[in-house]
Amino acid sequence: MNFKSNTVQTFDAQVTPAMAADMLAASAGNRHMRMWHVDMLAAAMVRGEWKVTHQGVAFDSNGALIDGHHRLRACQQSGLTVPFRVTVGLPPEAVNVMDTGVLRNLADLTGWDKRVAEPLRYGTTIARGDQRVTAAQVREIAAGGLFDSLTTLIEYCGSARRYFSNAPVKLAAAVTLMNRDDAAFVLKQYRALCLLDFDQMTPSAKALVRQVDSSKISGGSTGQRDMLARALRVFDSERANVTKIQVNEADVKAGIELVRTVLLNSIGEGRPKTARRVSVSLRDR
Repeated sequence: MNFKSNTVQTFDAQVTPAMAADMLAASAGNRHMRMWHVDMLAAAMVRGEWKVTHQGVAFDSNGALIDGHHRLRACQQSGLTVPFRVTVGLPPEAVNVMDTGVLRNLADLTGWDKRVAEPLRYGTTIARGDQRVTAAQVREIAAGGLFDSLTTLIEYCGSARRYFSNAPVKLAAAVTLMNRDDAAFVLKQYRALCLLDFDQMTPSAKALVRQVDSSKISGGSTGQRDMLARALRVFDSERANVTKIQVNEADVKAGIELVRTVLLNSIGEGRPKTARRVSVSLRDR
């Protein structure tokens, strides 16, 4: 399949998994794939939620793929024929300014959406083990995938009702998505908590609501860490039926370590990425 073109052209195409493989084979270079993001895109395709937007697939004038790697990999994974907007004929140097929107948007701290900024900063303090982090450090963690994951949560449920859309809860949900847990489960429980939709909550989510309502979770940084550890359990599909969430200091430390590991792995630091998911011992009672 040849995508060379001397002129810039954009067209719509029905891309099969085989076509997606051919397009990926034309990649201009090795692209680090965030497989949790591929999983989410593929799941959306299978559910029939995929929509054509201006963000499609792009090739330079030499026929090299320079944008759309995750979307094409998701098409392969879904096994479905998916509509894409395809652009060919872009100058090769165009790749240097693609996917930099996150960095531009986060360069100015006062321009952040607070719903994203607060969990981004909190996640970076955990990843770097320092309460005082720089904008550059936050940009780095954001670009590793946390910005995308948080944006997905907000797009799925933009409500900021009550306590359950705060930084620790949102960070717990975003990191669980990045850790390649059941994305549909995480999104459903996050929305249920934000909207206080008890009919859609698991027993674990309801237990968290009861604990918040009874003021069992303290405030300040200690309360944030405690809430993060509890929320990580709520978004773990394997613990959906737990009816009582109790955590001690060891559990809190394990939760912090899980977040740190996932975020550092997302930027190529930390532990080797040998396992599909990062796991941590969070005991149920």
